[in-house]
Amino acid sequence: MGNLGGRQDYDEDLGRRMARDARRVSDGELSEAEFHEKYHEEVLEEFGRDDRPIETGSDT
Repeated sequence: MGNLGGRQDYDEDLGRRMARDARRVSDGELSEAEFHEKYHEEVLEEFGRDDRPIETGSDT
């Protein structure tokens, strides 16, 4: 894959694993909360923050 003008040193394995599990969420095999919990620490380590939205089950 070519450079799209952005940073190139992100963890490609993390991206592949997250993409695979995102498909599992879409297929109903994994909940959004499980997905978030599974990758939260790695996302923090890789990007310094985790701004991914998470469904909390409350309306507020």
